[in-house]
Amino acid sequence: MISFAEHIKEIDEGVNDPAIFKAIFLAGGPGSGKSFIVGKTGLTSLGFKVVNPDTAFEKALNKAGLEMNPDNIFSIKGQDIRGRAKELTNKQQELYVKGRLGLVIDGTGKDASKILRQRGLLQKLGYSTAMILVNTDKETALKRNDARPRRLDPDEVGKMWDEVQSNLGRYQQAFKKRFIIVDNSEGKDYNKETLRAYRIMSKFAKEEPMNPIAKKWIATQKEEVVVKSSMGKTFTNFITEQKNTHMTHIEDKVLYGGVKGTREAINALRNIRDMLAGKSSSKLSTKWDGAPAIFCGEDPRDGEFFVAKKGVFNKNPKVYKTDAEIDADTSGDLADKLKLALKHLKPLGIKQVIQGDFLFTKQDLTKEKIDGKQYLTFHPNTIVYAVELGTEAAKEINNSKIGIVWHTTYTGNTFEDMKASFGVKNPPKSKNVWGQDAMLTNASEATMNEKETAEVTKNLSTAGFLFNKIAGDTLRELEKNQKLAQTIEQFNNTFVRKGEMHGNSKTHTDRLIKFIQKKYQKRIDKRKTEKGKSRQQDKLDALLDFFSPQNKKSLENMFELQKQLVFAKLKLINRLNSISNIDAFVKTSKGYKTTGAEGYVAIDKLGNGAVKLVDRLEFSYNNFSPDILKGWDKPK
Repeated sequence: MISFAEHIKEIDEGVNDPAIFKAIFLAGGPGSGKSFIVGKTGLTSLGFKVVNPDTAFEKALNKAGLEMNPDNIFSIKGQDIRGRAKELTNKQQELYVKGRLGLVIDGTGKDASKILRQRGLLQKLGYSTAMILVNTDKETALKRNDARPRRLDPDEVGKMWDEVQSNLGRYQQAFKKRFIIVDNSEGKDYNKETLRAYRIMSKFAKEEPMNPIAKKWIATQKEEVVVKSSMGKTFTNFITEQKNTHMTHIEDKVLYGGVKGTREAINALRNIRDMLAGKSSSKLSTKWDGAPAIFCGEDPRDGEFFVAKKGVFNKNPKVYKTDAEIDADTSGDLADKLKLALKHLKPLGIKQVIQGDFLFTKQDLTKEKIDGKQYLTFHPNTIVYAVELGTEAAKEINNSKIGIVWHTTYTGNTFEDMKASFGVKNPPKSKNVWGQDAMLTNASEATMNEKETAEVTKNLSTAGFLFNKIAGDTLRELEKNQKLAQTIEQFNNTFVRKGEMHGNSKTHTDRLIKFIQKKYQKRIDKRKTEKGKSRQQDKLDALLDFFSPQNKKSLENMFELQKQLVFAKLKLINRLNSISNIDAFVKTSKGYKTTGAEGYVAIDKLGNGAVKLVDRLEFSYNNFSPDILKGWDKPK
């Protein structure tokens, strides 16, 4: 299946791109030749993005080594893959809509109510809509279906054909002059038909958006001041990330935060060391490996209860107050979880807006014997959480309908103005809701002995010594050159994903330079024009200008400093893991392996800023290794 990250690469659009604020609904039953016709109409060349779960489904089946036939399609594995494909395309469409990009929404046209409901939601965002319906006579549809590798039951094809025909009047009334029927029956001149559709859609794509909502959105985008955040992103993106509590790995504050960030990283680890040595207090929360992220509370606009995904902080907040609204925007496992959350959280009287991670439903709970112990387990993502049977916690979990860990509270009079703070006071829970607070309240139980404290102190003292050897100008230059900082992090992550710590820092610096050269040489080679090649060469030269003798030496010391921070961090994480009342494992085809929590979050004294403490060598390896089964995987 195409990865979500690959789809994100497509979202590099601006307010002047073709087809912005346009959506075309594509309809046509089995045997209509819809896929063939859409290729002929050239909609993608007009700037439209095609959203079709069947395409993702077919690719995923092929990747799984399954042919596209009824036996595989309707098998348990096939239906599981179909659900994941739908989730992927829903996320894909969500991203496209967020950028107000031109859409082609592919379907059969048999469910007019669903299509018109989707149309209404898009119009509320400022979209103009059209429909292309690829039609045939029933005889042609049945004949083509009979010749297809993934042949459907003829009665089902006939039924779908009848349903599409019965909706023609509703579509004509809704889309009016932008309702186009392409007759692709046997004997018809499809070239003539598709050319007509192309001309109409080409004109439609080029029309300037006139909807007041669309015009306001475009004006806002054009006027928006592009201010770079500490992560090299636009101010708008930075604000969104703040609302979703964007956090940096503590060792990466050296890359992005300059002199101040490096000092903050060292001091944060000192504070946690002192806390675990019984000398001070610090605020910590546990990172849980749950999915999906879920928001809920009172809508400040009308006081009604809602559940939501991260789209809650869009310019046009996306919230769900009924099952119908969830079904109109999501599907599969995600829709099921959102509906369960709506059902069981609504009676709890939640007034503020809070965020958490979904851990389990009743159906996700299993009883497993691991290392000789009987556990109640749930597996939301990479980590398998296990609670020993017979304990009070196991009884509470087993009697509940859903489990959610809460970690963030939002305050403000509008979604746009809301600000995040860590922690949820009195996390909502009931007999049906196992609600867990992510804040670590028993950190004092993880007291380190003198030897452990001394080892962490040594790591931090070495880090301080190296900090003084790094030229301040080098760190300040890195802080300003976020493109380079991101490239360095990308290079470092090639080791992290393999579960390796980089070795000699001088060698690491030399390899970094070669990594940058290779990366940009690939880009240069891909460009077809001299202008394009020259542009990429200029970018490469600009990055390489950084590597003066002074900066190279400072980088070597910086990499060593990062290693010392990681060594100290891992010792602290190991101690914190000892106080968890829930065991953590990863699942392989050969059984279970013990692991730690995903990590911890160190929160500053004001309760707003935070950094992540994650054992990246272990967690990232588990996350990317093909040997580790995820919650949605089946044993190999």
